[in-house]
Amino acid sequence: SIVVYYNPNCQGDQNETGIYYSQSKMCANFIYDLNGTKGPNTVGKDIGVITALYASDPIVVAPVPIVQGAVNATLTEALAACKNIDSESRIPNKEETASIFYNRVLYGLADFGASIWSGTRVPNTTGKGWLIGIFDGIYWTQNISYPSNVQCVKR
Repeated sequence: SIVVYYNPNCQGDQNETGIYYSQSKMCANFIYDLNGTKGPNTVGKDIGVITALYASDPIVVAPVPIVQGAVNATLTEALAACKNIDSESRIPNKEETASIFYNRVLYGLADFGASIWSGTRVPNTTGKGWLIGIFDGIYWTQNISYPSNVQCVKR
């Protein structure tokens, strides 16, 4: 089984350095169930997500968030925070955090704090990273020393 959302008006990556909505960058989102009604019907096992972003030079991601309690850390502490949860985990990049936002209800993250860190640094800046609002999908830049939520993903 597969559910497809297609956005015919998706935009390319503009190397943004300020606030913007991630929704305009999503071209397609696929939610699939490999074995239909047969079990276990669990995200990360037989249910998954594939998200295609950017109209030009597309990037396709398929993040698998790790179920965890809330972790609040600076971006510089986030890698260690993920390693403490699971040695096979890491911080999601900017495109993976967008996919997590689009599929937050499926992942059970609808109430996961106000924002999450992306491991992607802001271009042409020093000491800034991207945060995405988990309620609204807005990206904004923040100093890497700012504490915020960390949602780790499997490698």
